[in-house]
This record gives sequence, structure tokens and C-alpha cells, in this order.
Amino acid sequence: MKNVILIAALLLLVVACGKEETTQEVKFSVTGTSVTEVKFNYKNSIQDVKTPFNGTWDTTIVANIGETISLDSKATGGALTGKVFVNDVLVAEKTDADSDGDGKTQVKVDWTTVQ
Repeated sequence: MKNVILIAALLLLVVACGKEETTQEVKFSVTGTSVTEVKFNYKNSIQDVKTPFNGTWDTTIVANIGETISLDSKATGGALTGKVFVNDVLVAEKTDADSDGDGKTQVKVDWTTVQ
């Protein structure tokens, strides 16, 4: 009986190690001054973040492989940067440096998770 349990446990371990990952850890990050709007879209559900704020805001979600995620942010205090990290690796980054001097910045970042 012990041998059967041991063999079953080893078989389960081998099967579990052979599985492909179907999800990835995705982190959204927004950095700016007088950030007035942050929205991120995941699974066709738009999530709003409490604003205004100065500095950096971030959140982490778990996304399925092949899903598109997006970040949309606005600020009135100069440069604004939006970043997307997948499994702690920077995969997308956009910056609006307010080069036209109107005091308004907007950053939109889209990413489709891939294996």
C-alpha cells in the first residue's frame, strides 16, 4: 500500500512539473505630479483608481496568457509615465513630458500577455 501511495505522489509531481504556465503576474505603474485620472482595463472591466495623487501608484494582477490589458492615465502637473511589468520585467513604457507646455499629460499603454 505504501508503494502505491509513493508511486502516485511521484506521478503527481511529474505531471505538475510538466504543466505550462497559463497566467502571468502583471504590474501597472503610474508616476507623475497632480495625477487626475488612472484607469486600467482587464477582462473588459475598467478599474478606476482614487485620484488626485502625486508620486507613484501601482497595482499587481494575475492575467491569463493572451489577454490584452491597458492603462490610461492623465495628469496636470508635468511629466507622466505609465509602465507595465510582466513577471517583474518591464514590457511597456510610455512618457508624456508635456513638451507642448499646456500643463496636461496623458499616457496610454496596451499590452497583450504572451508566453
